[in-house]
Amino acid sequence: MLKEGGATQAIFEAILLSGKPGGQTLVGNKTDNESEVGIFFRKSNGKLVQLGSPPEPKAKSKTSVLGGLAGVSPDVVNVYESAEALTSISAMRPEFVINLGPRLGAVDPRTVWIVALDRKKKTREVRISSVGWEATLGVRDKDRRDAVVTRTESGWTVVPKGDLVPGEYLLTLDPYLGRVYEFGIDPPK
Repeated sequence: MLKEGGATQAIFEAILLSGKPGGQTLVGNKTDNESEVGIFFRKSNGKLVQLGSPPEPKAKSKTSVLGGLAGVSPDVVNVYESAEALTSISAMRPEFVINLGPRLGAVDPRTVWIVALDRKKKTREVRISSVGWEATLGVRDKDRRDAVVTRTESGWTVVPKGDLVPGEYLLTLDPYLGRVYEFGIDPPK
C-alpha cells in the first residue's frame, strides 16, 4: 500500500528504523552537503552548521503556590546541565534544515517545535508537566515559538514566524522532548 502511494526507499528505511538508536550527533560540524542527514542551521552564506543534542536532561520536581491559595502545585522540569548550547546563532529568525534518513526516523511536522529554555546560572530548564486545578503534560504554550515547517525534497525546513529573542532554545522533533537539538540566539551586535 505504501508503494502504491509513492513511498520511496528512504521512507521505508525511516519507518523501519524510527525506533532504533542512531549515531552520535556532531556539534558545530560545518557541511556543504545539502543531502547530509541531520539537523542544521543555515548561515546567511548558505553553509549548513549541524546542531547537537544537549546532554540527557534530569527531571526535577518543583512546587509553586496555586494562585495564592494554601495548596501547592508540583511541576516537573527537564534540567539541562549546561548554561548554554554549544551552537550559537546571531540571526533572530534562523532557518533550520531537517534532512531525513534512517538515523532520524520519521518526522511529523505538527510536532516540530522551537522551545524556549529558562536559563539559570549553570543550567537551562523547561517545564514538562504540572498538576494544579488541571493536570497538564508537555511543554507549555508560552515556551513554544510558532514556526513555519515546510516539506523539502530531502526533509523539512523550519523558520520561526517571528524573531527569536536572545536566549537558549531547543528544536524538538517530538512533543515529549525525546529528540531535541539545542541552540542559542546571541544578542544583536
